Amino acid sequence: MSTSRIKIINLLTRMFPGNADDRMPGFNELFEQIELWLDGYEIEALDQLLSLCNSEGDAADVNELIKRMRRENPDLINRFLIQAIEVYFSNSKVISILKNGETTLFPHQKLLPNIDFDLLIPVLELDNQVGE
Repeated sequence: MSTSRIKIINLLTRMFPGNADDRMPGFNELFEQIELWLDGYEIEALDQLLSLCNSEGDAADVNELIKRMRRENPDLINRFLIQAIEVYFSNSKVISILKNGETTLFPHQKLLPNIDFDLLIPVLELDNQVGE
């Protein structure tokens, strides 16, 4: 594995460290999914940005580091953060823990009566702007 990937995986693990008490896995525990996701991603650009903004090494607060990275290249970091969140929270281990175990939605469906779906229009428009 390249040093670029190792640095990015370390960053992701700092962003999503997991919690042993809650059995929530850290990002590094989802290694196979990370590899699938990072193969198609802008690894070199992220590595260069990380090197530029991470003068303190692992001692830097991860939130401050992300803010510095976002100031340098907001488009790249926004795409990276959205994908990181999607990859982490769509992992079956994470979903299982968040749902308190493997449960089937059917026949335990959740109804959402009286929802005004027009409220979602600003969210969808924002998503389209971020995707451009």
